[in-house]
Amino acid sequence: FTDSVLLYGLAWRLGEIGHMRAFAKKTLKSWPILGGLWSYLNFIFLSRNFNDDAPKIKKQLNMLVEKSQFYSTGNFWLMIYPEGTRSRPNKIKEGQEYSKSKNLPVYNHLLVPRVKGLQVTIPSIHEAIDGVVDVTIGYKERRPKDGK
Repeated sequence: FTDSVLLYGLAWRLGEIGHMRAFAKKTLKSWPILGGLWSYLNFIFLSRNFNDDAPKIKKQLNMLVEKSQFYSTGNFWLMIYPEGTRSRPNKIKEGQEYSKSKNLPVYNHLLVPRVKGLQVTIPSIHEAIDGVVDVTIGYKERRPKDGK
C-alpha cells in the first residue's frame, strides 16, 4: 500500500489525483470504505482468471480513454502491479522455478512479473498514451541480508 500512497501523493502534487485508476484484486472491492471508493473511481477489479478478466479490461480501458478526453489535463494514470502478490520467500521460490522452466532471468529478490494483463492493456490504450513509466520502489529497512 505504501507504493500507492507515494504515487497518489505525486499525482496530487501534479493535479492528476482524480485521473488515477488501478488494477486491483476483486476481493478488495468488498473492503469497507476503500472498496466503495475504488469502485466509485472505476478501478478495474480482476478475478485473476485471464479468460474472465481480458474482456473486462478491454471494456473498462476503452471507457477510461473516452472519459479522459474530458479531464482538465486530458491525462490518466493507470497503476499496474505486475507481480500480482506480496513478495514472500515461497513466492520467490515459485517464481525462480517458473523462470528456470521458461528460460527467463532468475531473480533473487523480485517476483516474476505477470504480463498477460499488460498484453491486453497496451493495445487497448496505445493511441491514447504518450508513454509508460515503470516505477520501482525499494525500502532500505527491507533490504536483503546479503545487501544486494
